[in-house]
Amino acid sequence: QKPPGFQAFMLGWTADYGDPDSFYYPHFGPGSTTDLGGWKERRLLQLLNQGRATGDKATRAKIYAEVDEILHKEVVRLPIVHSQPLLAKRQNIAGWVPSPLGSESFEAITKQ
Repeated sequence: QKPPGFQAFMLGWTADYGDPDSFYYPHFGPGSTTDLGGWKERRLLQLLNQGRATGDKATRAKIYAEVDEILHKEVVRLPIVHSQPLLAKRQNIAGWVPSPLGSESFEAITKQ
């Protein structure tokens, strides 16, 4: 994949579940669509695959600690902001449950 010719870009991301794989693999795994700089690191790819292949929590913790070390050393991406969603509702609105993913569903909402 040829790098697109710019030195910086901004990307928003929300993982859909609280597992390290949900944060790392989509950005740094094989076939990543967010790796616009073309960066690849063989050891990192090995670790990501190992993390996916084991269910042992202690082993996964060691694997993802090494992933963190590699990414910290290489400074492949630089997180600069993490936004918090702003949510509000009137007192006469019922049935609304905020989505942790920001994908709001309004099907169950009623006006009292």
